Amino acid sequence: MGLLRTPCGDAEDTVSLAHEGEVLCCTFAARRGWAASGGWDGCVILWEPATGKALATWKAAEKPVTACAFSPDGSQLLTGTMNGLLAVWDPLKRERKLIFLAHTRPISGIEFSPDGKTVATSSWDATINLWQFQPEKTWKTLTGHKDIVAGCRFLPDNKSLLSWSHDGTLRLWDVQRGKQITAWSAHSDRVTAADVSPDGRWFVSSGRDGHVILWNAATQREEARYTHARGELPWCGFTPDAQCLFCVSSKGEIMRRSVPDLQKLPTQLTGYEVQSAALSPTGDHLALGTVKGRLHFHPLPEMAQAPLCVTAIETQESRPTFFDKLLGRDHPIRVLRCTCPICHRVFELSEFGRRTAVCPECQRRLHVNPFTLSLES
Repeated sequence: MGLLRTPCGDAEDTVSLAHEGEVLCCTFAARRGWAASGGWDGCVILWEPATGKALATWKAAEKPVTACAFSPDGSQLLTGTMNGLLAVWDPLKRERKLIFLAHTRPISGIEFSPDGKTVATSSWDATINLWQFQPEKTWKTLTGHKDIVAGCRFLPDNKSLLSWSHDGTLRLWDVQRGKQITAWSAHSDRVTAADVSPDGRWFVSSGRDGHVILWNAATQREEARYTHARGELPWCGFTPDAQCLFCVSSKGEIMRRSVPDLQKLPTQLTGYEVQSAALSPTGDHLALGTVKGRLHFHPLPEMAQAPLCVTAIETQESRPTFFDKLLGRDHPIRVLRCTCPICHRVFELSEFGRRTAVCPECQRRLHVNPFTLSLES
């Protein structure tokens, strides 16, 4: 195995180009063009998706790293371990900023809220914890599942959280109140993977019973389903334009389905034994973490021109007119801004209620969600 030498802050200075054992989790950094993986060996590796090369690695834990997630701005990387420890890292310096016991059993998933202020961790202990680290560390515990919580996803409106479990249920939670909104039996066996569409209209779930089900998010009713026959699905997810669904089997098959009818689209057999997967925020790469310790990147050139779903940020700003200035009056108005997921240009929407936009920097077409996030002026 090849090695690199780099300064690593408080981490080890020997950089391995692959994990020793399975890649248990992987994630993308939206604003830095990186991917990260965590493995059975307790290491984290940063990757360059365009080339598939490892950029750096460090020993993050003595136990396997079972979950990882970048903050929305890419400045932090969170890792969760087999023994329930949650750590916050500076990925550039590979320095650990915080570590604490978040759960009594392995952490199965880590998710940032759309506004980046809340972190949700799911665990084998059948609970979900909601964390906030500013101005000090606080948390709420969500209870109700009867078995391992395999993962969770925030809805893009920042108000709700979807979770799925080996007890066969999906549950929807009110993030602010820390209370369950609803729960429904989704599968006759454990739910192994799920996702929320970027426009908030759909949920998808995959179970060990062999079914992939598309749910109407508003009613929690089944919209469509199909049955797969190539092993358990460790991951399924929506493309950033919410028009397509990807499902990845443990045998390395990449299956595509249209939304909402789940009609079959071209599939691909990679030949990899897949343990984990993730789709980049712009949809241009699908990462496959294998049992042999590598993170393989599958390019998706067909997503290059697809309109991406974005959620606008709403603020109240003072923009006095000439007469307001003369009279000394304040004139607050509502302002909506979007951030392009490609070039990260922040721009103002000229019309309220507008559902499409074009980034003034990179000219990428965007679909604006029908809800907004609030931000203090």
